[in-house]
Amino acid sequence: MDQPIAPHRVEFLHHPHPGFPHLTAWGIRINGTDLRVLVAEATRTLWNRELDEDDDTPQEREEFLLRQHAPLHLDDDADGARARSHFLGDAPPHLRDRDTGALCLLGCSCGIDACWPLLARLRVTATQVT
Repeated sequence: MDQPIAPHRVEFLHHPHPGFPHLTAWGIRINGTDLRVLVAEATRTLWNRELDEDDDTPQEREEFLLRQHAPLHLDDDADGARARSHFLGDAPPHLRDRDTGALCLLGCSCGIDACWPLLARLRVTATQVT
């Protein structure tokens, strides 16, 4: 039996990368919430086991959670054509997982998207993206 589908409002936001004007940074909001915040909430319990409470303040741990991923950087994409193609499943090989085909939704905060990406598998039909 199929699970009921809960519709969500997904927004894609872009801005020039602060240090590299040829890169466009793409972020995602779901129902008005930055995807990085949703990832921080989903991974908080796992990271709490890893982070050292003696070395980091609660504020530092929270900042780490919020900054574990960064907006995705796409070369020369001022009009959004590459982002549309990417987020509809046609991601370039360096922004895909070889084994699963999952694509990069968020990149690493170090600036190298493939370093610590948030990956997702997409299924695209004529009426929905899952």
